Amino acid sequence: MKSYDSKMIGKLFFRLLPIHILIMVVASLNGIIDSAIAGKVIGPEALAATGLFAPVNKLIETVNLVLLSGAQILCGQYLGKNRLDKTREIFTLDMAMMAVAALVMTALCALFPGTVASVLGASDQLKPLLIKYTLGCTPGFIALMGAAQMSAFLQLEQQEKRTYLGVFLMAASNAALNILFVPVLGLGMFGLGLATSVSNLIFFAVQASWFHSGRAQIRLVYHRLDLSFIKPIIKTGLPGAVAGVFQVFRGIALAYILTSFIGDEGVSAYAAVCSFAGVFFATVGGVGNATRLLLSVYMGEEDRVGLKLIMKIALTRGIALISSVLLVFVALAGPLTRIFYSPADGAIYRYALIGFRAMPLSLIMSGAFLVFLYFYQCAGRIKIANLLSLTDGFFGMAVPALLLVPLMGMNGIWLAQNLNGVISLAIIFVYTLLCCRRLPRTLEDYMPLPPGFGVDERDRLDFSIHSTEEAVRVSRRVCEFCREHGVDKRRTNFAGLCAEELAVNIVQHGFNDGKKHSVDVRIIFKEGAVTIRLKDDCRAFDPKETDDLFSAEDPTHNLGLRLTKRIARNMTYQHTLGLNVVTIVI
Repeated sequence: MKSYDSKMIGKLFFRLLPIHILIMVVASLNGIIDSAIAGKVIGPEALAATGLFAPVNKLIETVNLVLLSGAQILCGQYLGKNRLDKTREIFTLDMAMMAVAALVMTALCALFPGTVASVLGASDQLKPLLIKYTLGCTPGFIALMGAAQMSAFLQLEQQEKRTYLGVFLMAASNAALNILFVPVLGLGMFGLGLATSVSNLIFFAVQASWFHSGRAQIRLVYHRLDLSFIKPIIKTGLPGAVAGVFQVFRGIALAYILTSFIGDEGVSAYAAVCSFAGVFFATVGGVGNATRLLLSVYMGEEDRVGLKLIMKIALTRGIALISSVLLVFVALAGPLTRIFYSPADGAIYRYALIGFRAMPLSLIMSGAFLVFLYFYQCAGRIKIANLLSLTDGFFGMAVPALLLVPLMGMNGIWLAQNLNGVISLAIIFVYTLLCCRRLPRTLEDYMPLPPGFGVDERDRLDFSIHSTEEAVRVSRRVCEFCREHGVDKRRTNFAGLCAEELAVNIVQHGFNDGKKHSVDVRIIFKEGAVTIRLKDDCRAFDPKETDDLFSAEDPTHNLGLRLTKRIARNMTYQHTLGLNVVTIVI
């Protein structure tokens, strides 16, 4: 029997990853379509106007991220503690807060589009175009935010197919409506934004249908809206989104820098490259978000070993995936540039071509940065998380750009993009150095956990089983552990018998589908209690509620479970993220 099986976490990580990448792509998909139509049908000025709107999209994304990351981390921690009731309350409050935020931003942009255009740095030539585009996009704000929120929670429900369907319908409808509204009906920039709004509504409708189907485990519970969670959601989610807040200001600052030193051509080229930024960084964001979701659950379980494995997988296999994506984007720099411009466009084509080659080079550093940022966020290390967000979101790029653009032109922008990652990782190293008071030597040195987190290695036993032969030996290992910790004979025998019967039952009923499975077993001795936790990746199975486990005609059938149910302080089961988790406290 292995001490701890990383395969289960690895499989789970890469099962979560595609949907998180897709969610990141969604945020930029409509922008790419709008930018391509604007540049080809309306003209370069229209493309520049859509680029100036990027800070508004970033603000929407940031507000959404504050709520989503805070709610997701808290929900993960409560799921780790087997509190589905609290998970539902947090989800409901999260959706209510999202709706309020979306309505406020909708009102501001609809009532004051001219002021918004001026704040975004639009020139007199671009301002009318930006106003029309803003008015077209505004009706879809609440749908865009709601769909993004629901996509993340649908993953906990194993309903990823709804997100895939929603994204397909959104992209297809946006492309079709852009053609209808812009060249056919002649609605110009307003039609460009309106097509985006309608496609967002379609995406939202597909996602929302599950939560109103009556089959959702995580569902809205308006009668139990606990407002006391507002502060924890914002406090927990803020560090991960502070970078987005400052990226809004960074976008405005870079627009002024480009306008001052290069002109509208620089703004337009930068807008073209940034329209693909969501695609470039989708894998980075996917790795980060999948890591954050797993970290939150394992943080709730206070599982040090699991946390280390998650970080190791993210920083090795996750970064390897990001590296392969980087190479693909660099190789496609030419075709991507020609979506917007042709070589005949001169300087603006060259600016964009260099950008499409240079921006992807920052992906590896961004991936590592995001993994550590989300670890600090889940671990409650708020100060360092905020400092990193401030650096990555604003100072790490805006300050180098201000210094380099006057000297190097557009190349200064692309160099600043890569220096941003170098500066952020340097801060992580210095912080770790200060925490350890020595040169960090292991991954654990970079993972400061809250004081009193988890249990000492001497008070826990971790191992994995992969066969019936290994399952029948569980009792011996559990009994030895209990005796070493002075547990009385009665509870020791119950713990051993119960753990073995659970393990054998899982293997017999869950390992018969022709796939490879494993069961992670954890035994903890804390404050005089013995906690048995079994986690497997088989089909959903509830030993607490399945009648034949406790009421079979044979009185000796599942004897350990029957006896344990009588004396257990607590016995819970949940199926989340595709895993069965049984926890028994004796």
